[in-house]
Amino acid sequence: SRSITVIASVLDSVLDIFSGLFLFVLNAVVRNVSTRKYPIGSKRLQPLGVLIFSAIMASASLSVVQHCLTSLYQHLAGNTPELTHPTVSVVVLMEIVVVLKFGMYMYCRTLACGDVICSTLIRDHRNDVLSNVAGLSGVVLALLLHVIWDDVIGIFITLYIIVNWSKAAYAQMKSLSCKTAPHDVIDQLTFVAFYHHPEVLAIEKIQA
Repeated sequence: SRSITVIASVLDSVLDIFSGLFLFVLNAVVRNVSTRKYPIGSKRLQPLGVLIFSAIMASASLSVVQHCLTSLYQHLAGNTPELTHPTVSVVVLMEIVVVLKFGMYMYCRTLACGDVICSTLIRDHRNDVLSNVAGLSGVVLALLLHVIWDDVIGIFITLYIIVNWSKAAYAQMKSLSCKTAPHDVIDQLTFVAFYHHPEVLAIEKIQA
């Protein structure tokens, strides 16, 4: 199939294989880091890994957007070849991916406990479900209405992925930059530190 949305969905699924291996290795490295030698290092590795992963996903999506825009321009210029009908195996495979990814999304949500890697997998599985559903919708609209719908929905899929992973990268950058905690959190820490023992006379400094 020459469908842009199918290509975008396949690219996202292929990247998931490598990203899953990357996060698996990263999690193993974090667990094996000596907390005596690197008391903070293990906590920094997870945001750094997610930041790298987000950059890879956004870069791959940018290439798909470029291809979609080129195809859209050609269609608007009058060069509109008919969209090849996807085979039954392609449609069935995409439906299987949607079901599996939704199951993995729900499973990861049950395990979510504030872990950065687990949160990344939840976001990734959710994106896969949405992108594959939108991909199937794009193919159907392109075949029933006009081939231009394939390009338009392909652009929306990739832009959604780019925005989502950009937000994730920004959140991890804030974590790595050691931004100070909100004032209400610092006030609560100060209150607990001051009243946890009667011999505490004053609090010199609270950092969080």
